Amino acid sequence: MEDSSVSLRCSANIYCPFNPPTLTWSSSSNTLIPNDQQHQDQTKLISDLNFNITHLHHGVNFTCTIKYQLKDQIKTEQASRTLHVQYSPKNTSVTVNPSGSVLEGRSVTLTCISDGNPDVSYSWYRDTEEHLKHLQTEQNLTINKTDPTHSGRYYCRAQNQYGTQNSSVLLDIQYAPKNTSVTVNPSGSVLEGRSVTLTCISDGNPDVSYSWYRDTEEHLKHLQTEQNLTISKTDPTHSGRYYCTAQNQYGEQNSSSVILNVTYAPKISTSSCRRSDVIVCVCEVHGNPSPTLEWRLSGRPIINSTEMLISEEEFKNKSLWSILTIRQSLKDTPTPQCVSTNTHGTASQQVHLLLTPQDPRGFHHPSLLVGVAIGASVVMIFCIILFCIRRQKFKPSQTRQEDNTGPILTPRAVVQDDEGEIVYGNQVMMSHGGDVTQESLHYSSIDFTNTEPASGEIIGFSSLTTEYGVIQHHSAGASEAENNISTPVMDPKKHQVDKNAKITDVSSQASEDPTYDNITHR
Repeated sequence: MEDSSVSLRCSANIYCPFNPPTLTWSSSSNTLIPNDQQHQDQTKLISDLNFNITHLHHGVNFTCTIKYQLKDQIKTEQASRTLHVQYSPKNTSVTVNPSGSVLEGRSVTLTCISDGNPDVSYSWYRDTEEHLKHLQTEQNLTINKTDPTHSGRYYCRAQNQYGTQNSSVLLDIQYAPKNTSVTVNPSGSVLEGRSVTLTCISDGNPDVSYSWYRDTEEHLKHLQTEQNLTISKTDPTHSGRYYCTAQNQYGEQNSSSVILNVTYAPKISTSSCRRSDVIVCVCEVHGNPSPTLEWRLSGRPIINSTEMLISEEEFKNKSLWSILTIRQSLKDTPTPQCVSTNTHGTASQQVHLLLTPQDPRGFHHPSLLVGVAIGASVVMIFCIILFCIRRQKFKPSQTRQEDNTGPILTPRAVVQDDEGEIVYGNQVMMSHGGDVTQESLHYSSIDFTNTEPASGEIIGFSSLTTEYGVIQHHSAGASEAENNISTPVMDPKKHQVDKNAKITDVSSQASEDPTYDNITHR
């Protein structure tokens, strides 16, 4: 048995005391041979080999060799003995086939090896968090279809009647990411301005890497490549759906989406009032959770009715759209107020209403402007037609009768008043000695350029069209009464002729032809 003392003795007969034999020890292994102790008497040579045996001596053959020296030769004799040492298991170990890491789904065999005498038996165990779990009592442990649950530390126990010895190995099953999920801290909704951390968790071997994405309306937007996604100061734009992707050399897996819900007090984004046939006020408010909205006048809530109709529409983006329609006629209407409330606060805003006078018949201002323009155009056309007719009426004769004294054709005298209007004057040219024998119509231009009227007052009249005046011209021998100026129908109060009016290019011939002059007001 191991660790016990053993003594091996070898003896040889002495035939010649003067020439005794020699005796040596050898072994079948590299085991160190201790020094032997020899002694002799008259008939024998004795060698004792004493030592403590170990498991290394098991199966070792020790040989004693004796040599005799004869006259012409050496005679040799040998004796051998094999040691059988019993000992507890030694050098227990485990091998894995295939060696190294094992991909999920593959087969693997664990083999236990131990040295013991008598032969050892084997037992397999798996290390759990609580204790060693016994698996089987064979030398080989085979797992045909591995999965991540097979990863762990395995123990082999070798034993015989002299003792036991254990050995362990770590079985590494590698696989693509599994059970990927996201946790939110703090959980639930997050109040605007607070911090929130999203953590991605996945089971994979080798260790996985992480990527964060946010779901937008167009595509998944990449955010970062760390396990934790932290938003230090949240606002409503951070609300949405987030994804985590875990990946390693064997594959990748996406987590189920997590919705980040950022809550906040109501915010009024749009408010306005306009007036057409009715007064329409609009108020748009955002808030999370969805806010309520009411309209107020003079601090009092408006009740939905036919005269004051309230309609609302709620959208998915946590916004509420409210329309207030006021159908009744209001005078000095107070400013409407839009008030919105949710669990995080209240927002209010006054909607300024600008009231404009309204035609009792409900006319449309643009239509009125178009009508005025059309009416003005019609009046202008009418005036132009009237002007053309009147000019045609007073057009000079193309032919005239012969006169013994000769007709007087007066050049045109331009008369202009302050307003720059042309005035036609009728000039009657009288002879020295008597009545007018013939009368022809002519046009002359008289220029009123800030002048005072002459001894014979010249008065013109103004209208929307051409104005006419009559100028009667007599010879030097005519009476004073004959020098008076006769004017057709005029309104001297309406139009005053400049005193400095000049009559230019008037003929001095003795003809008594009446002539119409064009008088221009300036």
